[in-house]
Amino acid sequence: MFETVLAREGFPQDLLYVAMVERGFESAARSPVGAGGVWQFMPGAARAYGLEVGYWVDARRDPEKAVEAAARYLKDLYVRFGSWHLVFAAYNAGYGAVLKSITRYNTNDFWELCHHEAGLPWESSLYVPKILAAAIVGHNLQAFGFGDIVPDPPFVFDRVEVPPGTGLATVARATSTRTEVIAALNPQIVRDRTPPDRGKYEVRVPPGTVSLFAEAFERVRGTGDRLETVTLRFGETLDDVAKARRITVRELRRMNGVKDSSELRAGLTIVVPKKTTKATATNSAAGADAADVTPTSPAADGADDATAGTVEDDQILVAVPDRVFNYEGRERVFYRTRDGDTLDEIAQAVGVRPEDLVEWNNLDATAKLHPKMVLQVFVRKDFDPTQIVLLDVARVRVVTLGSQEFLELEAARRGKKRLVIEAKAGETLARMGRRYGLSTGDLARINRFSYNTELQPGQKVVVYSPVGATVRELSQGLAPDPRRDRGLSVSVREGRSSKVTDKEKSTEKAAKSQRSAGKSVAARSDTKTAGKSNDDDDDDDEAERSAGGERNSRSSLPRVAKVVSLRDLPTRTGGDKSRGRGEEKMAAKESTQPPRFKPVPKKK
Repeated sequence: MFETVLAREGFPQDLLYVAMVERGFESAARSPVGAGGVWQFMPGAARAYGLEVGYWVDARRDPEKAVEAAARYLKDLYVRFGSWHLVFAAYNAGYGAVLKSITRYNTNDFWELCHHEAGLPWESSLYVPKILAAAIVGHNLQAFGFGDIVPDPPFVFDRVEVPPGTGLATVARATSTRTEVIAALNPQIVRDRTPPDRGKYEVRVPPGTVSLFAEAFERVRGTGDRLETVTLRFGETLDDVAKARRITVRELRRMNGVKDSSELRAGLTIVVPKKTTKATATNSAAGADAADVTPTSPAADGADDATAGTVEDDQILVAVPDRVFNYEGRERVFYRTRDGDTLDEIAQAVGVRPEDLVEWNNLDATAKLHPKMVLQVFVRKDFDPTQIVLLDVARVRVVTLGSQEFLELEAARRGKKRLVIEAKAGETLARMGRRYGLSTGDLARINRFSYNTELQPGQKVVVYSPVGATVRELSQGLAPDPRRDRGLSVSVREGRSSKVTDKEKSTEKAAKSQRSAGKSVAARSDTKTAGKSNDDDDDDDEAERSAGGERNSRSSLPRVAKVVSLRDLPTRTGGDKSRGRGEEKMAAKESTQPPRFKPVPKKK
């Protein structure tokens, strides 16, 4: 095949060794930089020479079309350089790199350019000799010990036309051969299915099977999947399509040969199971594995609404900047971002500038967009909304970012209500948090306090309380506590609630035991604060007894403790509740035990 094309173009047959050096005639070869096919075309150069590089077809892998494009490319390079050595170097390094080297060193001799510093790339300097060496060996196989090599059989085949979206497995069944054979004859079909976004497609089949195919194809395709096509809109994912068609994403991936979701782009046509509905909306139909169909776009029956199943409430809360934008002749729409979206892509899809999106939504133009952000967009009246997945405006509730309405609705969405409480004299963040089921960290984060903030009497503090709590419960500290569900004990005494974990109770008992023994262990915990009044201590003691019942006989350290010396460490000897005896033994041992290491006397 290669020899025929090269002869038709008037080129020497030895040019086929370029393909040999590139990737050894491997049609599916792909370089780390994106070059593909037998002749290792980059996508841009391939398209410039008429090769299709798309989702369904990569013509760089087509042995017929790729050699024709390579012949035209080599011919153009030869017209420019007039030397096959320079042509081969330019094929490897690019036309511009070779031309720059020629201009810099004022010579058009390939071998001379190889010797100069920063001349031709080192790889290109070796690339040309490899082609020459391969040609020499190819013409002298016997001399180089390759006389017993058996050539591959010639690449022969017949051609048949099939409807769009035909699976290679269907063609294989119609020709009574294996799918791998059909795939090997058609390496340019990269998804095991002919393109569904065009008319009939020409497929290579084994020689002598055309008549068999014509008889069997209609019968075979009737047993296959009934398919039709849909075109992906901007922002639409396989999850959306799968929900609309009531199939799994895994099955949809298999049908369309999807290896990576990043390959999917707006405008791509994919195949889906045919809907058994009477809908009249039309799309391009696949005819190979399906009979005559009336395709339905995903949005035809509303099943592919962008918000379906994504939020619990009927309304979608959207916070927008406090600036007011008024544009005559424009309409506001809302787009929910997906993984991988960029400002440039969204702006192009909706017909605005990226700078507009930044201004309308208080965005950082240099930062990445995150999934599930909702952008407000002011589109022109002639904008076509069917090409992009937008939120249903009727379900969107717009609030001003940071407003009272926004804060209350955002809290309600999480099953909370927002309250502003005035701190009482001597009240701490920890105590206030216990009243409303919040930790000290929660209150500090909500109010932008530090953890050790001392509340002033009358200071306003924002808290989030469960929606089910009544005014009386809140005033008495009886608000429903989410920590109940985590097995934490909760006690209530005279309008106060004390929620103490087992670990906190053990901490309190350990600290008090140490105080009674006269030990100096400095302990800090969430329920003890410096400068606490005696009345507060009594209240906490009684709340602890109510919450925990009898004291635990096992002692333990507080969660945060400063150990001054070994004598301050608690010991457990024979289950004795008092630690004094063990500590005395340890102290005596410390005082009588000689030091382990003795100082070495200095030499005189």
